[in-house]
Amino acid sequence: MGERARADLISEAQMSRRFPIRLLFDEFLVSMALFACSKWPQTMSYVIEQTESLLRVLDRAMPFAAHRLAGYAANAEFWAAQVRHCRELLDGYSERYQSMKRGTEDYLREHPDSPQRIDADTRTTRSTKDSEIREMRRRLDESAGRFFNRLRDANLLADERIAELVKVLGDQIIEK
Repeated sequence: MGERARADLISEAQMSRRFPIRLLFDEFLVSMALFACSKWPQTMSYVIEQTESLLRVLDRAMPFAAHRLAGYAANAEFWAAQVRHCRELLDGYSERYQSMKRGTEDYLREHPDSPQRIDADTRTTRSTKDSEIREMRRRLDESAGRFFNRLRDANLLADERIAELVKVLGDQIIEK
């Protein structure tokens, strides 16, 4: 049931000149019907969302003129730390998922009839595939490489700073 159908039902309830409390109840019933008929929104994995956010920033800055890139260069260590953080998120995803799954299984084993368990679905589902993680890691490394090499090519990073960034990111990202 879409928004149009919901609006029609609410309008019909209002036109029937029912008591105000009945109108609220009718709207509640319509909302519940909408909820029951709809699917849960598809969510994006936290690690993918964080990495996508960083990729947008790095890719957006790439074509900037040198005077605009200078601000990014002044914060190059911050951007390198963000790249490293996203790498850690991506690289540790499978291990964290297994840990979460074990934690859920342990809880269910220790609390088989817990009143806090509202839903009956006890599965721990994985929302991100290994192939998505690998692709995101590849995209991150490529984007970071283009970004830091662009800063270097614009003569915004001294050799000493490049050496420090290479320690954080590795020389496969930043060409010396």
